[in-house]
Amino acid sequence: MKHFKNISGIFLLTLILSTVLPIASVYATPSISISPSTGVSGTTVTVKGISFSSYSGDMLSVYFDDTEIDSSSTTVSVDGVFQTCLSDFFENPRLH
Repeated sequence: MKHFKNISGIFLLTLILSTVLPIASVYATPSISISPSTGVSGTTVTVKGISFSSYSGDMLSVYFDDTEIDSSSTTVSVDGVFQTCLSDFFENPRLH
């Protein structure tokens, strides 16, 4: 009988903790890809981000150093993805 009381006590404690403690959400790590990484003048560069769900609906722009790239604005989709194509990215090369 003592064994039964221990098991029922553990079961009851587990049940209480599972309903009281919040379940931690697991999020994927956001990542950004740039393709291609090199190119000549006129090469279109694609910037894509995934797992940005917490920014869903937000407008964002791509910056190179401290300068916003013209026409790079895009909106993060409901599923946390954004993509923008930069057609004139390599036309104004800079020294770094």
